[in-house]
Amino acid sequence: MNALLYSTRWIHLYQNQHGNAYIKMADGVMTVPLTPSNDVIFINEYAVAYDQPILYLPAGAVTPGEALRTAANRELQEEAGVRAEKLQFLGMLRPFSKYLRCEFHIFLARDLIPSKLTGDETWDIQVEQIPLVSTSALIANGRLQDGLAIAALILAQQALELEG
Repeated sequence: MNALLYSTRWIHLYQNQHGNAYIKMADGVMTVPLTPSNDVIFINEYAVAYDQPILYLPAGAVTPGEALRTAANRELQEEAGVRAEKLQFLGMLRPFSKYLRCEFHIFLARDLIPSKLTGDETWDIQVEQIPLVSTSALIANGRLQDGLAIAALILAQQALELEG
């Protein structure tokens, strides 16, 4: 039996029967929003763990009973101010599987339409469009450091290459 050691709205710290601790979070969605001109819509959002803003992709938790595509579009509207007419499922990723029990479902978002919802963040989120072809440089120069966002971009690029 796993023992709950600590819990907040977003994270739960458990200890298993062997004394090893792990974190459990709600499953989430992440989108790679792509404009008709092949720009990716990134967000600059405050990262609590690092106490500074980071470059990231629109993402967030799936509420209980919420469909993944609905959650993806909700997060897009809350964080990037757009919704997608076309959401293509790219895969599921586990961001830090050794110590974090959480799955993120990745979507390529296209046919974007302006649409804003109020999110639950207590900080400002800035939107930035960056050409898809420049994303490798963002990684190389250290501007984009989030592993989940990097993996999502790779999945999106592979899907786009398969389309030709």
